[in-house]
Parts: sequence; structure tokens; C-alpha cells
Amino acid sequence: MAARNYPFPGAGTLDEDSAAEITHLPKLQNSTGRGLSMTRLRAAVIGVAFGLLCDIGQAQEQPLRTVTLNIDAATMAKALIQLTQQSGLQLIFPTDGGVARLPAPKLVGSFTPEEALKKLLAGSSLRYEFINAHTVAIRTTEGSRAEQLPGSSSKEGDAGEDPPATVEGASPNNKQAAQQEPVRLQEVVVTAQKKTERLLDVPLSVSVISAAALTDSNQTQLKDYYSSVPGLTYQASILGQQLLSIRGIGNGAGAPTVAITIDDVPVSASSDYTGGSNPPDIDPGDLDHIEVLRGPQGTLYGANSMGGLIKFVTKDPSISGYSGRVEAGVDTVRNGAGAGYLVRASGNIPLSGNIAMRISGFDRQDPGYINDPALHLNGVNKTGAYGGRASLLLNPSDHLSIKLSALYQHNKTDSSPEEIAAPGLTSRQTNLLPGLQGDGIDTTVQAYSAVIKAKLGNIDVASLTGYNVTDAKTGFDATAYFAGPAQQYGVGGSGIIYNNEDRTFTQEVRFSGSLGVVDWRVGGFYKQDRLNPTLDDIYATDLTTGAAVADLEHDDSQTRISKQYAGYGDLAYHVTDRLQVQFGGRESHDSLAVPPTISTGPLVGATPFVSFGSQSGANTFTYLASPQFNISADLMVYARFASGYRPGGPNLNKQARAAGLPATYGPDKTNSYEAGIKGEVLDRRLAFDASLYRVNWSDIQVFVVVPPSFGLTENAGDAKSQGFELSLEGRPVSGLTVAGWVDYDDAVLTQNFPSTSTIAGHSGDRLPDTAKISAHVSLEDEFALAGAWRGFVGAAVGYRGERVGLFTGNGIRQDYPSYTKTDLHLGAKYDTWMATIYVNNVGDVRGLINGGVGTSRPNGYYYITPRMIGLNVAKTF
Repeated sequence: MAARNYPFPGAGTLDEDSAAEITHLPKLQNSTGRGLSMTRLRAAVIGVAFGLLCDIGQAQEQPLRTVTLNIDAATMAKALIQLTQQSGLQLIFPTDGGVARLPAPKLVGSFTPEEALKKLLAGSSLRYEFINAHTVAIRTTEGSRAEQLPGSSSKEGDAGEDPPATVEGASPNNKQAAQQEPVRLQEVVVTAQKKTERLLDVPLSVSVISAAALTDSNQTQLKDYYSSVPGLTYQASILGQQLLSIRGIGNGAGAPTVAITIDDVPVSASSDYTGGSNPPDIDPGDLDHIEVLRGPQGTLYGANSMGGLIKFVTKDPSISGYSGRVEAGVDTVRNGAGAGYLVRASGNIPLSGNIAMRISGFDRQDPGYINDPALHLNGVNKTGAYGGRASLLLNPSDHLSIKLSALYQHNKTDSSPEEIAAPGLTSRQTNLLPGLQGDGIDTTVQAYSAVIKAKLGNIDVASLTGYNVTDAKTGFDATAYFAGPAQQYGVGGSGIIYNNEDRTFTQEVRFSGSLGVVDWRVGGFYKQDRLNPTLDDIYATDLTTGAAVADLEHDDSQTRISKQYAGYGDLAYHVTDRLQVQFGGRESHDSLAVPPTISTGPLVGATPFVSFGSQSGANTFTYLASPQFNISADLMVYARFASGYRPGGPNLNKQARAAGLPATYGPDKTNSYEAGIKGEVLDRRLAFDASLYRVNWSDIQVFVVVPPSFGLTENAGDAKSQGFELSLEGRPVSGLTVAGWVDYDDAVLTQNFPSTSTIAGHSGDRLPDTAKISAHVSLEDEFALAGAWRGFVGAAVGYRGERVGLFTGNGIRQDYPSYTKTDLHLGAKYDTWMATIYVNNVGDVRGLINGGVGTSRPNGYYYITPRMIGLNVAKTF
């Protein structure tokens, strides 16, 4: 089967491995003439558009015989699709929510098609009927449990079926009938609750970003696409740090408040002492999609998810056949020095009937657009990145699967994209030192995982083992701080180089099953972060060459270790077929040991300075309670009460400890109250997701100074974040998809910071970088051109309201004005080829996202990327 991409706004894109999951959907029918006229009409009304094309191939007739099958699907609908692909059988089955959610057994071995059908449908509410030797109709048994699911008919003699849909391999007559079906939104499947389910069935606020949509527009990093998600905030910062917050929960300092996982394996450190402020940027080339969970996720995901969670979901290897994709592109940016490029390739390789491998790799260069006029250097923030991923899937038996994955990525940036406001400089200029002596960044990320799933009787067992390595060498231009000492060595500059290597090991084991009307799950979790010995140096540096001429200070920090132990459990009680109540809890213990740091050099003096080592530990309980009511199969209301936390830590100030001040500070916590409704209406042409929320943030971690000059971290002050979110996605006509959201967030302090704090905060002050109003809208259309050619065009417009910067000591905070950013793309498809031209930030808007008052460099500012124009060409096979 030729590979295809099926893009749709706000959801995972299905590519060569997952395209089969939607081949039972109706094929769009649109003649060349009609497609062109509709495009002209839409262009006159909305300017741009883009849609969905499901190219359903027709399988060759095959005689019924014994076939080797390897079917492993969470739902009956997916299992039937896999049976079609592997057997050549033609299936017609209903697409209602009942069938979609029925469980399916795993089926591995050699069977005749009829034997396979009997085993798959055994114990279910479905029956099969051979229409001819190669075509089978799957029907719902009258009066069955599936028939009584919300949205299905309960009348005697009414099977409650949707009109049948065809899968790949259906007869021409059936395909013609399918083409007459109304166009509907694509169903989205997520793993937000550590199980596979429809997005419509998840009782919390989740956004899904298609990886293919990111690659098509060259939006490869968090900074490129964060603004397409309600409530998600991103701030670039010094040392390559990426500060994330969701619904305002994050104060720009300390350990992260947004956790990050790859295939449910945590990859972000728990503490600021162990590299917690450097979340990785995962290239989307081998991702399936990205899920962003809003609100505390402490029960299922533990520490640092007090604001929410970002889940990178990769593509699994498939035994269904060989497939692959190659892509190449070029781009240029406004004020850029030269062009950028992209090369990306991936392939799926079945090794046997139960083993498959997937490999991918990429090489990318992003052109720089910040210039240094004094040194006659252009594009000093040029970035190069390369890496790859390999995964191996093994199914040694019917009840066991093993997936092994390894990811490697290397990123190097010559200098941060920070503009300096100083005499003689204009926009997009800097006077920072070049390379690592300035604000250079050189980071390597490695992520290894083993995911084992087994079935022991009626109990499902999952083991997730992860080992991650982040090796970061970053620089900071410290001329403003140490120019005086540097002049003693005949130079006027100073730079700090930080060398950090963080190693994280995680192990999670969970068990799940059902007892009548109760679904249960219990699990255990262990995590250890090791920040290996770090060697930080402050150099006297030549301002012209960036060369270090003397080491002013050398800091030798020994290994820092943080550990987390946790046990959790949850159960879902099905009060009725429509009403479900979920309860959960998690008990966690976090500890952190920080040994002394030894400092030597001219800035320290003849006697080395030894900081005070310390350690901390605390237990934290998080909870979850969530009732949900299914009004119909595609309409649900829910309430959610959940909590999250961020671990505490030790205070290292030697004088403060000697004076008897607190040796540690405790966790800060969030408690969230949310009510929402989500569903699909108008014959599944319109989807909506609306929620009201309030998050209470207590015991906020802040840095304080106790007279005469003892600095330490304390828990002080409370805050709230309350508001609403509304997301809509619709397909008003064939080929056209319209999506958008609006977010209102009132995030403020509800209690003053103490007078001893180094930052001033008063009740009613807004939390950092949180806009009251944000919005986003996208329009996508695909249309016929000539012959087999098809065109597509789309636009996305995002609005971000005004914000304020970090809390400061005198209460004066940086203002960040509102801005609106527009992205456009257009292209054409022919067979397995696709070419895309994109323009990001069409208006070259200078959206300010960080910097200024309260930051380490008050005259430094970070803006969104200037206008970027590029071309990508891709081929699937």
C-alpha cells in the first residue's frame, strides 16, 4: 500500500504506519472542476483553506486460505482493519461509538479468515455474515450491551448501526456508497490517562498537535508551536533554558512546573539542582503526535506536573509492511545570514511475522538573524541540529510485547537569539561575546526506553524503563559583572561556561484490570536524577576574538542526586453505562542530596571557598476525583478535581545555615477544580471542547534574604488561576476544515510575598507571562487541480494578549505587548510526492516573549522568530 499523510488541525497526523487506522472512513468525492470552483469560492470568502483526502486503495482479490496474522489492537474497529490488511478479506462494519470502544483480543498465528473472525468476535456483541467469498459484513447483535451504549438505539429490532463503511479492499459498489457518506471529522485517539481511548472520552483538557503538520511547516521546536495550544506559555532564557507554564502555573524560576515524557517515560529532571529547567526539544520527524494535558497531573504522572504535562508520542514499528518517508527542504529568515536546510528520513522494516524495526534520522540548520556589528559577524544565533531514533518491536507470544527505543539528538547554537538594547545597536543586533564564551549552547540528548506489556490472565501488566542523558555545555556573557577583574589580564570581557551532565533513570510498573463494573489500576514508580560533577568557570575573555586568557574562578560541584519513590492507584466505577466516577491517589517521597562546591581562583582568593552541602526529603500526596456522564456516544460532560506538586529542596547558604535558618524548603502544590463538556454534533461535522477551571497554587517557592544578608528559599504566598477555554473544529463542506480556540485566564497572586523576599509580590499582581486573552484560528483546504494532482492551502492566526514579566525586587516589571502572528502554507500532491511552501510570521511581527526588567540581562530581549519562508519536498513509499 502506498503511504499517505492525513493531516487535520489540532490532532495527530496519520502517516504510512497509522494510515490504515482510518481507511474505513468514507472517501471524499470531488471532481476536478468542482474542486477548483469550490476553492475559488472559499478564496473569495476566507482567503485560504485546506482539507482531508483519504485515498483508499483497492486490494487485489485473494482466495480464502490459511493466513498468518498478528493482530494487536486496543479496539475492535482497529482489529478488524488489521484483519483486512493482513488477510485480504473485505469487511463492512458499523462505525458507531459502541464498536469503536469494544475491546479486541490479540490474535497471532495461522488461521482461515473465518476462524480469525470467530476468535475476534467471540464474546462480543458482534456477528459476521459472508456476502460472498471475499466480502464479510459485521453486524451488531440486537439487544446487545454495545447496542445500549450511549448514542445507540435501544428499540427492539433496531441494531443501532451507522451506515456501513468500507475498509481497504472493499468492492467498487461499496466504495461508491462510501463516497456518498457525509464528510466527518477524524476520530482522535490519545493516551493521556496511560491507556488508549478516544479524545472525546477523556475527562480533562487535552490538546493534540499533529507531528506531520509541524514538519510540513518546519515548526520543529517548542518555541515554534507552543502558541497553538491554549494556556501553554514558553519563554526563552539564558543558558538555553526553556521556561514553560500552563494556565499561569510557573514563576520563571526554580524546578519545572510542566513535566515532559516520551512514550510515558519522564525525560525532564525533577529539581533545578539537577538540570530541571532544560526540557528537550524533540524533532517531530519520528513523532506520531504531541499531547498537552492542562491542569495538575500529579496522580498519574507525579512530580513537576503541577501545571500540566507535555507528552511526545512516537511512531511504533509495524509488521504490516515496508514503508518510509524522505524529506528535504530549504528556508530563509528575515535579516538572516544565508539559508537553512533540512534533511529527514524514516523507514519501517518488518523483520519477521512478529518483529519489526523503525529507524529515522535528520540533519537541520536554522539560519541566524542576530548580527554583531562591532565584530562584523552576521547570524550569530545560527543553530545546527542532527540526530536519529531507532525502535524495535517484538511480539514473542500472544500475551507479550516488547518495544525498545533509542533516541539521540545534538543541538548547537552559536549564540542565543537575544537582542541587546544599547547605544549604537538597532533591532536584531547584539554585542555579546561570540561562542561559548558568550551565550553559546551545545547540548546532546539521549533517551533510551524499554516498554514491556503482558497479559496475566485477566490482568494487564506494563513495565516502563527509561534512561536519559543530557550533556549541556552552555555559556553566559558576564562582561557586565566581571569586566573589572578581567582588565587585570589586559582584556575587557568575561564569560562563564557551565558543564552539566544529567543522567536520569526511571522505572514504572503498573497493573490493571476489571472487576465487574469497576476498572482498577495500581502502580509503582522510581526515579533517580544524577547531576554528575560539574565544572563551571569564569574567564577573562578577549572581546574581539572571544578567546579565554585567564580563569578567574573555577567551581567544582560534586554529584548531586535526587530520588523519587511513589505508589499510586485509581479506579473507575461504572455506575451505569453512561455514568462513571474515577478516584485516584498517589503517595510520593522526594529526596535531594547536594554536596559542597569547592571554588578556587583570583575571584575567590588564596583560600578555597567551600559551600555548605545539604539534603532534603518530603512526602507528598496527590489526588484525583472525576465524575463523567455520557449524554450520548459523542457527547460528554465531566468534572475534575486534581492536585499536583513540585518537590522542595535544601538551602545551601552556609551563613544562613550557621545562623540557624531553615535547612530546607518544602514542595509547593496546586489544587484544580474543572468542569467541562466535549463532543461532536451535526453528524460529526463539528467538535467542541469547553471547560471552566480554577487552580489554587499554595506555598509558592520564593527566594528571600534574611538580615544581614542570608539568602535562602522559602515557601511563601499563594496564587490562583481561573478562567475558561473553548475549542472548536468543524468541516462545513467537503475538504474544508476550520479550527480555533479562545482562552481567558485570570492568574494572580492571592497573598503577598514576605517583605524579606528578593522579589516583591502583592495580592492581585498578575503571574509572569500569562495573557488574560489568547486565541488561535486555522483554516485548511485541499482541492483537485488537474488529473491526479491535488492542491492544498492553509493559514493559522494566533493572538497573544499583553503580559507582564518576572517579579522583581522593587515591584517594577517588564511589559510584554500583545501581538498577532500569521502563518501560511500551500502546496501540491501527486501520487506519493508532496511539496509545501510555507511562510511563518507573515507580517514579520516582533512579538516580545521574554527579557528586560527582572532578568539576568535587563537590556536583553527575546522575540519570536522573524518572517521565515521555506520549501519542503517529501516522498513516501
